[in-house]
Amino acid sequence: MRVYLIIYITLFIGSGLIGQNQEYNIDGRIYRYESMLEEPIELFSNIRIQNQFFPCVDAMTVSESTLSQADFQLVSNTGYLEYYSYEDGILNLIGTKSNDPFLSIPDQVIQFFTPMPIIRSSNQEQFKSIGSSDFFLVYKSKNWPNDIKDWAEKNGITEIRINGSIAWDCRYVRKDFFRDIYMDELMGNVVEYNKTYTVNKLEVKKSKWEKIDLKQRGFLQDLFLDTQEKYYSIYAIGSVVETARIGVEPYNTFTMYTDQEIGSYTDCSHGTNDIYVFPNPTFDDVKIRFENVDSDYYIFNIYNVIGKKLWTKKIDVNSMKVERYIDLPPLEKGVYIYGIDNPKGKRIKSKRLVIMDL
Repeated sequence: MRVYLIIYITLFIGSGLIGQNQEYNIDGRIYRYESMLEEPIELFSNIRIQNQFFPCVDAMTVSESTLSQADFQLVSNTGYLEYYSYEDGILNLIGTKSNDPFLSIPDQVIQFFTPMPIIRSSNQEQFKSIGSSDFFLVYKSKNWPNDIKDWAEKNGITEIRINGSIAWDCRYVRKDFFRDIYMDELMGNVVEYNKTYTVNKLEVKKSKWEKIDLKQRGFLQDLFLDTQEKYYSIYAIGSVVETARIGVEPYNTFTMYTDQEIGSYTDCSHGTNDIYVFPNPTFDDVKIRFENVDSDYYIFNIYNVIGKKLWTKKIDVNSMKVERYIDLPPLEKGVYIYGIDNPKGKRIKSKRLVIMDL
């Protein structure tokens, strides 16, 4: 039975979308919510907010930048960072501290040698930016996936670094409208973003640094293939502040930005083995989002409050970011405990689950 509990939804956009602001202000707050779409969507007018369910929130603060090349940064409660400059009415992306584009390892700092224009405040219908930039990326062994750790240990490798590049094509494509929970329509300008991340040079550290031949097939070469990213962003006319985003590659997603919290959500951690069970509380079914986990099977267990196992389900995960719908068995309203185990039987997530009456 596919029924979800909508929590605090009447608060949504009560004070307006963040995109209605024209610029980012120091000490301002932005709340970013992302859902995964069940099928591809490219028009914001086709998004139904009431059908979106969010596992977590990026509560971000606009602050002065720690990079000299940037004017400000967006930083989340868990350390996710985006660096921007703003000059002559053009907003530029300088770099990020987030999951890297190749292995999705968290807390990786990428600083572009050439700023990437994102949007401009005037004549947005004429906006177009095609360019590229180099960047460096260093992988420490701390957050490596298990398969890389095993391979590196066998080969005496302690560090990996790359010289990469990003190529972008960003341009205005159309006007569209974004319908909020009250069915009010916000007209805006839509920009299409296409990005390609490429590894130009790959080195590993043993007793000394050694270059890996990217023209040959091998374990590392297969991991560091070109990565494509495509999405659409909508901006209120004259604003450089993103209102919402529709992701196309590598995942079909919808992201919205507000200047007010819309409910009680956990912070998005952007770490390894990120697992979110939501909505919680619920009536009788949930979704589980897996992020940055190994492709394998996982075991979802439900217990009563004294630890007796009531139900279990095997879940196959074949992507680094995926959601699975879980139709729970009939359970009386109350408080339960769920646990998620990896294939080796290790408990990697456990939390309270609240079941409510219809």
